[in-house]
Formats: sequence, C-alpha cells, structure tokens
Amino acid sequence: MIKSFFKLTFFTFLLIAGNDVLSSTETKIPQQGEISLSATFDNSRILVTFWTRTIDIGAQSDVYPERKFTSCTYSRNPCSSVELIEIKFNDEDLFVSRSIFADLADINTASLRRKGKDQFILTLNGGDASESYTVDITFNNISIKQREFKENIGGTIMQKTINSPPKYL
Repeated sequence: MIKSFFKLTFFTFLLIAGNDVLSSTETKIPQQGEISLSATFDNSRILVTFWTRTIDIGAQSDVYPERKFTSCTYSRNPCSSVELIEIKFNDEDLFVSRSIFADLADINTASLRRKGKDQFILTLNGGDASESYTVDITFNNISIKQREFKENIGGTIMQKTINSPPKYL
C-alpha cells in the first residue's frame, strides 16, 4: 500500500512537472578550460559551451583590495573568469552579447530548464557565502530575452536586463 502511494505520488509529480524535471541538466564548471552542457526538450536541442580562465588575485591571507580590477568575487583563489559563452539552438548559433557574461566569475554550476512552451533558462550559480549569486539567462530559438542577476542571500534581484533581438534576425 505504501509503495503504491509513493509510486503514484512520484508519477503525479512527473506528470505535473513535465519535461522540465526529466530533461534538466547540471554541470560543474571548471576554473579553467572549455566545457559544454546540453539538453533536449521535445524537438529543441540546446548546447551551451563555456570558456573560463584563472586569474591570480593573490593569497587568501592578503588584505582585501580597496579597488577590484576584475569581476572576481574573492571567494575562490585563484579566481575563475568567464571568457565566452556560446549557445546553440538546434545547431544554430544564438547571438550572445558580452554583457551577458563579461561580469561573471567563480561560476560553480550551470543548468538548463524549460520555461513554458518555447522559452528556456540557463542558470549559473557562482561565488560562495556572502558573495554567492545566481544568474538566469532566458532565451528562445531566436535570441536571448533577458538576464537576471540575483544575490543568493535574500534572493534579491540585483540586476535585470531585457534584450531585444539583433536587427539582422
């Protein structure tokens, strides 16, 4: 009886959640190098590739600088900077402006999920402790729609950028 209840509950959860639960992915992002994550949602194939590099910001015991000349969160040493993000939708490149990733550093994980019928969200988790943050990049098969930058303590949206598709699309 209890097994049947749990099976029914799990089945109901999957039915309500749809493909989002079954198709979402999470990938650990290395401090330096190239890594890709991919997901398929019905007929939509998404491939996201990241390039990161390390930046020497000094020893952990060094005094925190008065001025920071990088986007490093100082929660990791060495710092890891995001140099490039490419997004392919069904083998077609989406335009990803530098403003989407230029200020990102110390990314820990990335994941993909569906939002509604035709939008998708790339979620990036970065930093640590008081410097931790989450970035949600919403896109469809044509362009990136918006980027939300949230602090993880309190969940406050610190920045929300609405994008328009490039004129050549």
